[in-house]
Amino acid sequence: MTTAQDIFSPKILVSALENNVPGDIVVAFSGGIDSTVLLRSVVSLRDDGFFSASIRALHVNHQISELADEWESHCSKICEEYGVDFKSAMVSCDKNRSGVVSEAAARDARYEVFLSELQLNETLLLGHHQDDNLETMLLHLMRGAGPLGLSGIPSHRKLGQGFLLRPLLGCSRSSLHEFASRLELNWVSDDSNLDVTYQRNFLRRDVLPILENRWPAFRKSLEKSMRACTEAQFLNEKLAENDLSFCKGADRRVLSVSSLLTLELVRRKNLLRLWIAKLGLQRPSWSKLDLLATELLLSRENITVPLGTYCICRFNGSICGLSPKPPLPENRYAVSIGETSFVLKKNGKLRARVAEGEGIALSLLSSSTIVEVAYRQGGERIKLLGRPAKTLKKLLNEHKIPPWERENLPLIYIDDQLAFVPGFGAADKFRATDSEQGCVYDWESPVRILEYCD
Repeated sequence: MTTAQDIFSPKILVSALENNVPGDIVVAFSGGIDSTVLLRSVVSLRDDGFFSASIRALHVNHQISELADEWESHCSKICEEYGVDFKSAMVSCDKNRSGVVSEAAARDARYEVFLSELQLNETLLLGHHQDDNLETMLLHLMRGAGPLGLSGIPSHRKLGQGFLLRPLLGCSRSSLHEFASRLELNWVSDDSNLDVTYQRNFLRRDVLPILENRWPAFRKSLEKSMRACTEAQFLNEKLAENDLSFCKGADRRVLSVSSLLTLELVRRKNLLRLWIAKLGLQRPSWSKLDLLATELLLSRENITVPLGTYCICRFNGSICGLSPKPPLPENRYAVSIGETSFVLKKNGKLRARVAEGEGIALSLLSSSTIVEVAYRQGGERIKLLGRPAKTLKKLLNEHKIPPWERENLPLIYIDDQLAFVPGFGAADKFRATDSEQGCVYDWESPVRILEYCD
């Protein structure tokens, strides 16, 4: 017997669309039953005058199945029938050691497309439903997730220039199937959904039927647990927001180590988890979070903890997030006199400008002068105007130059002699006098301190 809860109607989506769609709509359209119901429902609401936003469909061709091109063609025809603009993006997914494309690799490839295609204030609609949400919660449980992971799939969030919305999360798989069958919609079936080597398929086909047979109401119980975890996560984030305000440094991009250490360990970890998410970085594992909350804060300065290609660094009593650091450039190469801008090999930009009374005296630069860019090898010394000669290491330490800049700092040599250090100036013997014009080199580092979003 079909209950009212099992009956799907497009009008169920009206509230979600009215409250969360500030601009135009993009439907992620795979051609499967879920996205087909979603697209049909949105088109129906548009045609009935519930909203005036434009709709377009975005299909991702993963090139995994032999039928991938047929699915793309099917989606194009459906969109033409519905009067919806259609675009397909073809992606290549990395395979694992077994030669199989993992669920995570396919998902990452899709989201790269979503990020690149989504325009300002557009909302991307995804067809995840209630059953997907429960499956995700159980998969996260198997991975040792906390309240955030056990809250299920977020219904709405920022994505690139726009937003992501999952308006079907309150609808069961069976209700969507009943709706699609009743309207005789056409959809494609992915045979990979039968492959239980994929974790979600194994859970759906082999595990959930056993749980449902033993505990018929287990889905409702899991929904209650998800709601409890959602509320717990809400409180965690509120507490972390308060602690973040307390621990922000004078430079809002960094956190004060001394302030962090006044918090209990569990609050410290809670704050760091939120802060890292606000930096836009991947969530750290439990072990990595323990490392950040203890060793990074309690050890000596200049410690770096990697997070994927990014990292968290401690320096000068603060911690900050850093963009990917390029490999140390090759030791030395010549630059042309007269050029005003140099793109250093994977090491940012070096710009030359003429200034009076500073920099390398132009009178010392001729077509025969050998000017080279080199990098620290250790033991370099320089004498700046009015100061005694010092090692470069001591000079950088005195001026608290951060470690991510020290290693990649380009040095200007003239005829094998250190002549100029960006940020400090020219060596005394090469420096322009007050009445002379000189060449000043400014370096733009490729590594930046990450800013977090409020």
